Amino acid sequence: MLASRTLTEENTEMRRGSQEVGVITSPVEPKKNGKCDGQVIGLSLGWDCVSEHEWGISNILNAFGVPSEPRRGLVGADVRTITKTPDCFRFFDNLNSRAYLMYTDAFRWENPDVLTAKYFDNILRVRDEEDLSAAWDSKSFGVRMKNDVLNLGTTVLGQIYEAFTKLDAMIFLGGRALFGNRGLVLAIRSRMPDDILQKMKISDEDYFDLMDAAEKTGVKQKLRTAGKRYYALSPRWTKNTKFTENAENGARQTKCPVVFWLNPEDQRNNNSGWFTFEQLLEWIDNKGPIPKKVA
Repeated sequence: MLASRTLTEENTEMRRGSQEVGVITSPVEPKKNGKCDGQVIGLSLGWDCVSEHEWGISNILNAFGVPSEPRRGLVGADVRTITKTPDCFRFFDNLNSRAYLMYTDAFRWENPDVLTAKYFDNILRVRDEEDLSAAWDSKSFGVRMKNDVLNLGTTVLGQIYEAFTKLDAMIFLGGRALFGNRGLVLAIRSRMPDDILQKMKISDEDYFDLMDAAEKTGVKQKLRTAGKRYYALSPRWTKNTKFTENAENGARQTKCPVVFWLNPEDQRNNNSGWFTFEQLLEWIDNKGPIPKKVA
């Protein structure tokens, strides 16, 4: 027997995607009625500047049997394709003339077949007028769609769900993996364009090269030895980074192929931002643009 328990807005962490929410389709010519019926490739659940979208999706990847991190020899589609479909992943084709695709632990203690559209709308924090709504966090996600979107009815979400049941699906975050910024993406593996899959592979390999170049600088060990603590020290290729020059941050001359985004712990006395390898070494001696100037 299922335990009696109610999921409410207060005890779920799923947060709405406010940017780049949409259906990903193959390019097609629009029909005379203004609709298009291109082949569905996937869904972007979007993103927002909230902590729930910054924690990563390792719990989701684990539940669907996706490797949590790319590594040498495991890149591109191979590191984003599911190998299992959990019981807590469900599709509802017609609740109050809307379709829902949901993955939530709530289904462990609530019978999904008796849940209402209002129940799911509360979880997703949707607005009634929206044709497409999505929300997610590090361990759950959900989508609501009106039946007439793309002139394909509920088959938009239905095709995504069917692909997942056949293990023909991919889960990943956008940005470095393409398809927008850091939004959550659900895609049909067999329909992904070859050029996108190739870009994913190249992007992953470039990421490993970047991590290797950052490691060779030894800057993390140098800062650790000097007692300099931080929340984040993230590398980027110098050639791909644009700096805002001013008198406070100083010149950005460097011989190093990578620069670093620094988010220091002691932000009362230290600046955050993009800094060169040389500027990080200056920080060890409490010099340069990172220590805040005394007024």
